[in-house]
Amino acid sequence: MKAAIVPVLISLAFFLQFCTSKSAIDTETLVRRDDQVIREYLAEKNIPAQKLSTGIYYQNSKQGTGEKPTIGDTVYVHYTGNIIYSYVFDSSRFKDTPFQFRVGVGNVIPGWDLSVVNMRVGERGTFFIPSYLGYGISGSPQDRNTGVRSIPSNSILIFDIELLEIRKQK
Repeated sequence: MKAAIVPVLISLAFFLQFCTSKSAIDTETLVRRDDQVIREYLAEKNIPAQKLSTGIYYQNSKQGTGEKPTIGDTVYVHYTGNIIYSYVFDSSRFKDTPFQFRVGVGNVIPGWDLSVVNMRVGERGTFFIPSYLGYGISGSPQDRNTGVRSIPSNSILIFDIELLEIRKQK
């Protein structure tokens, strides 16, 4: 009886190890895929963007002269958000009202927190945000009225952001 259990336990251990490593491989594959898609897009559009240590690509279009925000600061920005190779899904410019959020406290997607801290007041630029720093596998939350997700899962996002103002944390 004991001899019959050993092969089953070995098979179960192998299966569990495969599941764990498969998950890690999928994450690594997604990171590589996003980076490749962004690089191809930048090449096709002849956009000179630099890759930040976070995996986000950045093209500066207007230098800022003010200070940079830090975690806990409230920032005011104008932005336009696009899905790569697709459509504009939102813009504060359409509403003519700046968007505000506290940096680093989870009020926005991780890609925004990681992007805005690299900007100075008055700066404007375009960030190419990999899906894992955007809405990830789940996509954007469903709209309360329509039940529709405006951003599908694993979408690479492009944000044109202008940092207008920083209100320091008190």
